[in-house]
Amino acid sequence: MPELNRKPMLKTIKATEARIHFGDVLKRAFKGEEHFIVERDGLQIAVILARGSRDRP
Repeated sequence: MPELNRKPMLKTIKATEARIHFGDVLKRAFKGEEHFIVERDGLQIAVILARGSRDRP
């Protein structure tokens, strides 16, 4: 039985990886499995998470 109050994992990914796997990243964020911090040139530039998520990174 899945845990109901499970918090999403926070994962840092490179911008290129986010671009190549964008559909998969969106799906995983939407399902509440993960939040993503997107880095470019070592700088954190964006966050991808499900809309309405209460668990902000």
